[in-house]
Amino acid sequence: MSKQVLDYHQKTKHSFKGYAPSPGFLDWDDQPNPFRTFEGSTKIPLTLVSCDAPPPKTLASLDGIAYLFQFSLALNGWKSLGPDRWSMRVNPSSGNLHPTEAYIIVWKSIPGLMAGIYHYNAYFHQLELRCAFHRDKVAQLNISSELDGIAIAFSTIGWREEWKYGPRAFRYCQLDVGHAVGAVAYSASLLNATVMAETKISDADLAEFLGLNRAQDFDQVEMEDPDLFLILSSGLFGQENLSGVFNELAQLKGKWYGKASQISQERIYWPDVKALKPVVERPANLSNKENSDVILIKPVIPQVEAQTLIKRRSAQRMDKASSCMPKPTWLSIVNAIGRQDAISATLGQERHISLVLLVHPTVEASAGLYFLSRNSHHRAWFQKNSQHAFDWTRQAEQEDLYLLQRRDDTSKLASKLSCYQGIAGHGSFCVFMLGDMSQLTSNGAWMYRNLHIEAGLLGHKLYIEAETQGYNGTGIGCFFDDEVQALLGLPKENSQLQVLYHFTVGRAKTDARLETSSAYHHLTDQRDLELSY
Repeated sequence: MSKQVLDYHQKTKHSFKGYAPSPGFLDWDDQPNPFRTFEGSTKIPLTLVSCDAPPPKTLASLDGIAYLFQFSLALNGWKSLGPDRWSMRVNPSSGNLHPTEAYIIVWKSIPGLMAGIYHYNAYFHQLELRCAFHRDKVAQLNISSELDGIAIAFSTIGWREEWKYGPRAFRYCQLDVGHAVGAVAYSASLLNATVMAETKISDADLAEFLGLNRAQDFDQVEMEDPDLFLILSSGLFGQENLSGVFNELAQLKGKWYGKASQISQERIYWPDVKALKPVVERPANLSNKENSDVILIKPVIPQVEAQTLIKRRSAQRMDKASSCMPKPTWLSIVNAIGRQDAISATLGQERHISLVLLVHPTVEASAGLYFLSRNSHHRAWFQKNSQHAFDWTRQAEQEDLYLLQRRDDTSKLASKLSCYQGIAGHGSFCVFMLGDMSQLTSNGAWMYRNLHIEAGLLGHKLYIEAETQGYNGTGIGCFFDDEVQALLGLPKENSQLQVLYHFTVGRAKTDARLETSSAYHHLTDQRDLELSY
């Protein structure tokens, strides 16, 4: 394992003795702008549709791209309370701060779009041309003609999170990338498209391709860190059709447009984050010991009211009285998270996140502590290294689900371990996601980011599964790390399994004080289109 990464992880833990380092106060007058634009670039407005509108017939069209973004990374409403007003998006984010930026790459002929790289502006629901590829270079591409010619890439403006959360924000940014991947995958599925992640791309190569290293375009403003590259396609293809797509595209040359807007007048450079970033970079000539460098992500959701399910909103409070959950419903959600499907595998053939569940008495199952093993090695290591004599009673309904300990205090315990937040204990059950830190040794320190991305993607799947069953969910980034480790009888430091993310499921309680506006009422040409739901 990388000592520097583990030192960072330990230093950014919350505990009963004190919280991780963070700003002493929040300068609300200089809160980072959640929307970046590229000034001087050509803007391409995207159409908006109501939630009950049928999806376009093809992804490879301007309407298909508009639909893809509207049901993945766009705004889904505004809320106000007194003088304060804030936007919400389809993809959740820690503190609603949204450090993740998205780009779409087009290399085939689509009416209304030239081949090139475009930045997605969620505020205006529009594309901003960053790079127009040279036509002669595009014609020479050696990429399967069966692909739709569309890819999505993500980057991160870390300061948006660091402004509020300090050094621990780096962890939250990676979780947000996972949620963004899940949001795009679910939206693409409505267009009968599959998302495929090329996982062996170095950060330097991705930054150069997206123009993130162009100092002249980011003059005196916040830079963006490269994250992931996803290929989208309406067909299922073998690895031979997909692997190497990025390398082909990286050979393209083009003309660049636009200057990045500034999101904050002041910034604080946290030494711990600055020192960590070069350590967890994806290196050149990446050698991942896992079997595949292309991962298919094809989620399955009910087509009935699918758009509404996808455009879920994070619960802010849980209603304990209405969070009673039948056992079959709970098992359905658990089975969906535990089964071996592509969206769960995420960034490798091995699954590196397993789950601990605190099931509250509101569920018609035995209240207590459960372990959902998404990797058999995790179960074996847990059983061997835990200092507690757990029961390990295998549940017949789900072969990888084990009842560790019956207990009736799970509601109070979940809230206590989640920084005393009532939302963790007032629902149906709470989830602790454990990441396999041994991957830092076997695959490299950059896997620290992938572990959090996988956890975020699982969190997004929990959102959708909860909504599908008529419940709600929310991710919880504030928790007492080592106290969770102690609950499980696991080492606090240098433990192979470390808690990375909390999540809670139940029924949300509506705050009557909040006023909600439709997502794009601020666009004058869309005032007659009601998009709230």
